Amino acid sequence: MKAAIAYTLVIFGVTQLVGIWAGNAVILPIAKLVPYALKVRVLPLLEFFNGVAALATAIILFWLLSVSISTLLPFIVGAWLTFYFFSYVQSKVAWLATIAGVITCWVVYRIAFAP
Repeated sequence: MKAAIAYTLVIFGVTQLVGIWAGNAVILPIAKLVPYALKVRVLPLLEFFNGVAALATAIILFWLLSVSISTLLPFIVGAWLTFYFFSYVQSKVAWLATIAGVITCWVVYRIAFAP
């Protein structure tokens, strides 16, 4: 039952939404410090933090519910974020930065915490 709850929350995008909110908590202070001329170039790259936060939220949810974390998890998160970026016609650079954040979070998790 716990696995069904965890996968349902990930598939419906709850963890991605929380990850985007958490990522924006990091991005907004940085964006305020960057001069306006650089914001156009730098701001899409900061979406990296949204990808990291989205997958980290999903991993924490699975850990709290004691559900084993499979390699399917980053694919679900990445697919959901890809759907979001392409359906709302967002920047492709921001999408690549977000996917890079998901991949980086997964690699760090596998190196540091996975058995």
